[in-house]
Amino acid sequence: LWGEDYYMTHCMDHLHVGRIGDFSVLGDNMCIGANCADKNTASFHPFKNWKVWETCWDTANGHPPPPPPSQAPGAPAW
Repeated sequence: LWGEDYYMTHCMDHLHVGRIGDFSVLGDNMCIGANCADKNTASFHPFKNWKVWETCWDTANGHPPPPPPSQAPGAPAW
């Protein structure tokens, strides 16, 4: 089974699209980390769980998730 990166590489090669090694626009959680709040990053990889992806999406769009209830202001410390 092909992953999206493998598929896109072969698709672009088939179309004779050139490559540019600009890794500063990719937040790759496997190699360099994915800071979802970095406004200079164009894409984030990999997020296989939809909830983790959605959290990164929200953060990238300026809507970070609320803190967990135990860290919310005024929450009791158990």
